[in-house]
Amino acid sequence: MNDVLLRIQQCMEDFSPNHLEIAKYILANPHCLEDYTARELAEKTYSVPSSIISFSKKIGYSGFQEMKFNYGNSPLEMDRTEKDILRPYQAVYKLLNTKNYLETVAALINAKRIYIFAFQMSQVAALDFYLKVHKVDPTKIIFFRSFDEQVRNIPLLSKDDIVLMISNSGECQEIIDCQKYLPKGIKKILVTNGIESTLSEFCTYELSIGCFEQDILTFKEIPTDSRNALLYLMDRIFNDMIKSNYDEALEKIKKSSLFFSNI
Repeated sequence: MNDVLLRIQQCMEDFSPNHLEIAKYILANPHCLEDYTARELAEKTYSVPSSIISFSKKIGYSGFQEMKFNYGNSPLEMDRTEKDILRPYQAVYKLLNTKNYLETVAALINAKRIYIFAFQMSQVAALDFYLKVHKVDPTKIIFFRSFDEQVRNIPLLSKDDIVLMISNSGECQEIIDCQKYLPKGIKKILVTNGIESTLSEFCTYELSIGCFEQDILTFKEIPTDSRNALLYLMDRIFNDMIKSNYDEALEKIKKSSLFFSNI
């Protein structure tokens, strides 16, 4: 496998949040290392050129140019296991910049509030997204970690809100059962790995990644690759939601941060 991509994968757990975004982007778009300058890569990852340089040093290179050189002069053939590692990121990347994706992001931006439905393993991606949005605007997003609480608080919803359903398989029976209680006319977004799932029948917008596990049991009960795909897609949605007012969003995050409040 390409040495640069291998180093990035091996360091995933050690990256700072900023470096993690850069890593995810490179893994999903490896040829960016051939095509982009440090400044162009920084723009694509909502960072700055100095972050690209520090990222390069983090994985053992002297700077971006050495990382770029090593990518272009390293074997690119990947075995099946290595391709599987990149698969979730590549599956998500196919959705980005599609009309459906852009309309979904616009709907979330314009929503008065976002009310999340998620159950079991899908709550991992749901909670991560909730915590990010809550840092920017705590009044915009609602998520109860107990599914019973999610159901119990449906009366909080109004027609100006959006229901965000995150379901790995798209077949979550609990969320399906809730459809009859939701306000008529309310917009619903489904984020899933399922294809033509039952929940797709109820949604206004659907982002279907289609990243499956090799075994149906692991896909439904202990998703790994498909869960990573959900996490990455929710990360990209969040980034695109704050992109138009990025500086303002950073200020709000800074104000809510315990770390920065002590500096």
